[in-house]
Parts: sequence; structure tokens; C-alpha cells
Amino acid sequence: MGGRVSLLVLVAILAPAAARADDVEARIIGEGVVMSQTMNGWTRVCVAPCDVALERGAVYKITGDSLRESKPFAFVPAHDRVVMRIDAARRAPWLAGLVVGILGTTLATAGGVLTAFASISENGLGGASNSPGGMAAGGVLIGVGVVTAIVAYAFAVANTRTAVHLAVRP
Repeated sequence: MGGRVSLLVLVAILAPAAARADDVEARIIGEGVVMSQTMNGWTRVCVAPCDVALERGAVYKITGDSLRESKPFAFVPAHDRVVMRIDAARRAPWLAGLVVGILGTTLATAGGVLTAFASISENGLGGASNSPGGMAAGGVLIGVGVVTAIVAYAFAVANTRTAVHLAVRP
């Protein structure tokens, strides 16, 4: 179950020989990372590893075969050098977190039901416990289920979306 992967991408102004002076140069390192640009829908710009000229002010996003897509982002026109860090969120850990979280929630619920039934006495609700073993088993199921659900859902949330962080370089 792989977790998030951080990739560093250096973006810098292209030399004057570039197609347009407003373009920025990006070197994208990593396997399966796809940068797309919006122009009447999303258009694939490059698949990593790649070097590509990017238009300033255009809107981009990061995707990939096994990645959850990023929120759209743009390069600020005033900055000449930018470092883009991509925290890639993977689909498999996200899905596994959801499935295991549902399993944990189901265990906790089953433990609650077992505990409730075990606490019913022969004469109805209240009174002495009819099944201390059932109550203990129910309590264990609740505890294991709650811990499993919390950890699994946290894992799913951490892999919800690929994050792109842009930082200005001097």
C-alpha cells in the first residue's frame, strides 16, 4: 500500500530562444506523472519524465494513471524561478483506506450490537448481565473497529488529492 510520494519540479524562465518570452521551462521528474493544461477542456502537456515549456498564467493540473488529480494551479507571471513540489496521492491507498475504514466501522457497529444484546437479562432490559463474555467480545470489537476506522479513514484522507506547492526561488 504505497503512500504519498513527493516530487520536486524546477520551473525557470526559458532562454530568449524559446517560442515565447512568457513561457516557463519545467522539468518533471517521476514516473507516470502527467501535467495537463486547460484549453476548452484538459489537454495533456507532458508525461514525466519530461522537459516542457509552459505558458505563464495558464491553468494546469497534475494527474497520472495511479494518481489522484491535483487542484488546478497557475504560475504567477511576476516570478522568474519557481520550485513546484508535488505530493502525489495514489489511488490504491485512498481506495484501501475507504474499504478498510468501512470494515472498521462495521466491526464497531457489530460490537455495539453484541454488547447491547449481551446486556439484556433474562427478565428484559436492565438487571444482571446475561453474558459477560458477550459484553467483553462486544467491547473488543468496538475498540478494534474504532481504531481501524480512524487509521484507515486518515489514510484515505491523506491520499484524497495530489497537492501542488509552488515556492518562489531567488
